[in-house]
Amino acid sequence: MATVHVPGVALTSSSGKIGSQPFAVIHHWQFGTQTNRWTQPDLDLLATIIDTAWSTHLRAECGTNVSLLQVVASDLTDNQSLQSTVVATAGLGSRVGLHEPASAAVLVRNRIVARYRGGHPRTYWPFGVPADFQDEFNWTTALTTDVLTTVQAWVSQVTGAAYSVSGNPLKQVVPRYTYSITDDTVHKKYVRERTGLLGVNPVIGYEVMKPISSQRRRMTIG
Repeated sequence: MATVHVPGVALTSSSGKIGSQPFAVIHHWQFGTQTNRWTQPDLDLLATIIDTAWSTHLRAECGTNVSLLQVVASDLTDNQSLQSTVVATAGLGSRVGLHEPASAAVLVRNRIVARYRGGHPRTYWPFGVPADFQDEFNWTTALTTDVLTTVQAWVSQVTGAAYSVSGNPLKQVVPRYTYSITDDTVHKKYVRERTGLLGVNPVIGYEVMKPISSQRRRMTIG
C-alpha cells in the first residue's frame, strides 16, 4: 500500500492488552492548520502526555485486566518525519472488575463538520466491566455519561500541554482519504487502497453510544 502523507498531523497509537488480547486506540493531532513537520520535543511531549492523561483519566474506566503498555507518536508529514515511543508508567485499569468479554468496547463518535461516509469517525475504547452492562446489548447510562466527561478531560489534558508552537493550538483531527477499489480476480476479492488525502477535519465534539460495540484492533494503521 502506498504511503499517503498528512502534512502537520501526528498519529498516536496507545496500545496494550486486555488480559492476553491486544488492543490499540488511534488518534490524530494537528496544531491549528499548520502543515510543517513536528519537532522531536513536541512529539516526545505528545506521547508522554497521552500516557500521563491515560493514568489521570482513562484508567478509571478500565477493568483491572486492561493494561496500557506503550504510546507511539508518529509525524505523518513526509518520509523524513520523526517518531517517539513512551513505555506506559501506570497503565493498569483501576475499575473494580474485569473487562470481559475482551471483545467488548465503548464506542465514542468523534464529530466533524464534513460529511463522512459510513457515519462519524469513531474510537473503540476498552472501557467498562460487567457491572456496567444495562443488559446484554447496552451499557448503562451512568457509564456512557461518565465516559463522555472522562474523554473530554483526557483530550483537554493532551491538547493543553506546554508545546512549543505559539498559542498552543493543538486539536484532535480526522484525516480523510481517497481510495481506489481493485478487483483481485486471483483471490476473488476487492482490494481497497488509499490513493490520496481528501482533507483534515478538526473534531468538534464527542458522542458516547449506549450499544455495546466490538473492539477494532488496528495495531499499525490510522
